[in-house]
Amino acid sequence: MRRSLFFVGLALALGACGSGTGSDSGVLSSQARTSTRPTLPEGAASTEQMLTVAHAGVRRVEVTDHSVDPPRFLAFRELVVTDGNGHYSLTPTEAITPVAPDWTQFSLLQRIREGYLFRHRDFAIRDLGLFQENYVLIDLDSSVQIAGRDCARYRVEHRTQPGSYEVAIDLGTGLVLRYEAFDGRDRTLVAMEYEIYDDTPNLDGFVPHEEISPPRELDWTWDLPVQINQAVSTPRVLPEGYALRRAVTLRDGTNKHWLRLTYTDGVESLFFLTEISNPFLQAGPVTPLAPGSVVVSAVTVFEMGTAMAAQGTFGGRQFIAVGKVPEAELLDMIESALP
Repeated sequence: MRRSLFFVGLALALGACGSGTGSDSGVLSSQARTSTRPTLPEGAASTEQMLTVAHAGVRRVEVTDHSVDPPRFLAFRELVVTDGNGHYSLTPTEAITPVAPDWTQFSLLQRIREGYLFRHRDFAIRDLGLFQENYVLIDLDSSVQIAGRDCARYRVEHRTQPGSYEVAIDLGTGLVLRYEAFDGRDRTLVAMEYEIYDDTPNLDGFVPHEEISPPRELDWTWDLPVQINQAVSTPRVLPEGYALRRAVTLRDGTNKHWLRLTYTDGVESLFFLTEISNPFLQAGPVTPLAPGSVVVSAVTVFEMGTAMAAQGTFGGRQFIAVGKVPEAELLDMIESALP
């Protein structure tokens, strides 16, 4: 039961995650090798591109867990629809392999995580500056047709960390129509590919994903305690290459208030959420938390698809941390948030 409650709470807190970086509109090809291929559209391979290009598509998603022997393999299909005006839906449609515990519960969990999965599961350039700092883009100088559309192929390699991606980008729209994520041993971890692409989607009956409570944007470059009228613990140690790019407050379905921080290395997203008091209440001067005044009473670590997730309490207030980083780095980030 605790796991179920955790995932529901996590979906409430992350389900409306926006990119919020303000840097998704860069040109992908800025570090590509010289090529006669046409310049990629501005914003190519970004989450924002998904929101501004109206289309519908059937996508095959594959996930391989290499932590067990033999590896576990999961595959399913989903339907993505975007209206080009910032609205979208992501609906699981078919299990290709058996899913646990069954298709009904699996698809329900996918719908609960809809916002997170749409914006943060798949490969995207989420901050161009950090992408250029942390990754090398290699033009494979070849084309491929995916779902009837011409795509350019690229390989993306991290400058200092193991792992890489191979990406196929629609030459007409800049959308990622296929990608594979590899570990340091070049084994496929996750793959997504469009099997059907429709650039004139029928929006009759389209029901877009809705946020439970729209987040309130904060200035992530400025003093967060002053902006939310209270002291708050935030991470001081981050995995290499990650930087803060968004801060919001939100209220979940149980009427709890949260501060949600979004970090990225240019491609992957990392989240830290901590429960706060109502940030709209009047408050006096912010008193910093005294060292040792916030105690972690429990931390539970879960796998959330390809990401690690940790839930615990700081002095009676809940926190959640989620990211595609090793468990040790996630726990180091949490520990660094203690005063």
